[in-house]
Amino acid sequence: MLSKAVVRGASLFAFTLLLAAAQELPPAGQQVFRAGSGVSAPVLIQRLEPEYSDEARRARYQGTVVLSLVIDENGAPNNIQVVRRLGMGLDENAVEAVQRWLFRPGMKDGRPVKVRVNVEVNFRLLLRGWSVGSLEFSLAPGTANPALDKERFEAPKSRVPGNVSLAFDVDVKGKPKNVRVVRSSNRALEIAAVASVRKWHFQHAIRDGQPVSASGTIDLTFHP
Repeated sequence: MLSKAVVRGASLFAFTLLLAAAQELPPAGQQVFRAGSGVSAPVLIQRLEPEYSDEARRARYQGTVVLSLVIDENGAPNNIQVVRRLGMGLDENAVEAVQRWLFRPGMKDGRPVKVRVNVEVNFRLLLRGWSVGSLEFSLAPGTANPALDKERFEAPKSRVPGNVSLAFDVDVKGKPKNVRVVRSSNRALEIAAVASVRKWHFQHAIRDGQPVSASGTIDLTFHP
């Protein structure tokens, strides 16, 4: 059984809460159930909206964080784990907000029980122009991700919506290099996207305390 609610922040973003039935876990102290088969799903009754991080807002970064958590007999979230990460501080903000939510607990045989659920927190900025759909790096184990430090978006000559995927390298000084188009829906958009990323700056990747280069990919969407 799914319970769904959509919330809009103060002109910043919208997110979707999805309570999804999870697999029943073996007993560990006290049993944790899944919704269904005589167990009712928890119901959200009090929420705190997650904050957009400054880094994600500047980059117009959007996406979904998926959390796994246990709603206890008092309706409090526990054992929150990130199942799908988004980065740019949004994972931490999603956890911080959800751990302060309050639920009506799941019930079994007329008594409240612990129920494990999945929560999707969908970050969407309500604005026009460029937005970042994903930003990922291929890194050796033990290497810290480059962090976007400075960005600037070029306006395309064509004012039509579309998407551009780019691959690029970040050198030891945090400068994007070798920016190339992986796929694009519009030539004018890809020209603007490449020009934008070339002017960005990152805090360089770090391995064993030393700056290292990194290779990444980024998906950009233009909303006229």
